[in-house]
Amino acid sequence: MGDVASSVKFSRIYGLEDQNRFAILSGDYNPMHIDQVAARRMLVGEPVVHGVHLLLCGLEAIAQLWWREKKCMKITSLKASFPKPALVGDEVSFEVSASGEGAHKVQAIIGVDCVLEAEIVAYNASTDSGNVLKPAGDVCTQAVRLVIEDIESAEGAMPIWCDCELVNAMFPACLGVFGEMVMADLLAMTRLVGMYCPGLQSVFNKIDLKFHSRMQNWVLNYRVFDFDKRFFHIRMDVVGDRFKGVLSCFYRPEAAEQETTENLKNKIGNECFKNQVALIIGGTRGLGEVTAKIIAAGGGHPIITYYQGHDDALRVANDILSSGHKCDIVYLNVADASKEIARIFSGENSPNSIYYFATPKIFVRRREFFNRDLFFKFNDYYVRYFSAILDASLGACSHNIKVFYPSSVAIDENVRDLFEYALAKKNSEEVCNFYNTLSDRVSIITHRLPRIRTDQTATIIPYPSEEPFDVMFDIIKKMSV
Repeated sequence: MGDVASSVKFSRIYGLEDQNRFAILSGDYNPMHIDQVAARRMLVGEPVVHGVHLLLCGLEAIAQLWWREKKCMKITSLKASFPKPALVGDEVSFEVSASGEGAHKVQAIIGVDCVLEAEIVAYNASTDSGNVLKPAGDVCTQAVRLVIEDIESAEGAMPIWCDCELVNAMFPACLGVFGEMVMADLLAMTRLVGMYCPGLQSVFNKIDLKFHSRMQNWVLNYRVFDFDKRFFHIRMDVVGDRFKGVLSCFYRPEAAEQETTENLKNKIGNECFKNQVALIIGGTRGLGEVTAKIIAAGGGHPIITYYQGHDDALRVANDILSSGHKCDIVYLNVADASKEIARIFSGENSPNSIYYFATPKIFVRRREFFNRDLFFKFNDYYVRYFSAILDASLGACSHNIKVFYPSSVAIDENVRDLFEYALAKKNSEEVCNFYNTLSDRVSIITHRLPRIRTDQTATIIPYPSEEPFDVMFDIIKKMSV
């Protein structure tokens, strides 16, 4: 057997360039890994490092020790789990150690969160070699959107391939020690889950493989044998000529889709909001999107701002315009908004109301008991940027302005993981009270909103949430009084 003599520790930060290279290598182009804008509307809200990418980085550290001794190793079994996601930009700390005769463990953590636990068993032997298929020129880069109804019966076959030159550039020790056939097999696992089954809506969870030597048939056969609809958890058999095992993954919830303006017209009086010219800051999705559609359906004129989501802004605006109503879109960086706000409010169609939905990601990884940087980030959005926008608006126009500021029931609920968020929201309420008390030109309505069905609140296991229309319609009516 070939044991690693001692533990190895190292750390690495993954960037989008690393993600794109691994997508090319593996064929797993799922947008949750490589598209910053698309990832905003997915479960985590930011691009996630491929689980198999983490795994191969750990295996590379093991392989380097054997490679120095010019050993070739044959893997007999491999188990890996990905308990929590590693985000692009996170610093991932790895530890590799021997765990028994021929067995080695890999663990990767971020702060206190484990993002990878793996164990391989291998012995000293010549690696399997063969003419590994190269990726076809027409490799699919669009993930399959497998619907829930089709998961239980999902099965099929997928070609196994490997770009050995790129493997050698990214994981040279793995290629030299384990061989191109094993690398091709492991890369096929992330491609299967991320691109085919369940594809677009996937979250990889576990790998459990047994390896053996057989013929060179470059096909991976898969079949779902268990789908737990309570937790949207999928298990499937995977079989190839050199391996067999089980992959586990979750079906990730779809991005929250809001009602169309046309549908909302049936719930709203045609001209009940006709006097509102509303600047909706953060109006491309979630509460901002619904607010824009309600105001438009009621005869008002929404002006929605976007920062990263230009395509989302166009989607919302086109939905409103196609129903025969008014809508404008404008780029706005709330961290540096004064000049653009002054331009908007000094124009001919100056807004008479503001809805402020700008926010960073709310549910984030906790690295320490009280995360000061996280609190300051929330405070910037909810106090500093908000008050600067109010001042710029009032300074650029002569009329009074009504403002809606969304607070949160998290202030009352004392949730451990939302403490920094709730504290910043409490500060913002004090700022709103300050303006309401001392300014005769602005009237701010604050409301502690419950959990609402949006991208920000999406979870794999469904959690009770209010519908955006049910919450916002009454608030918009108050803004029209």
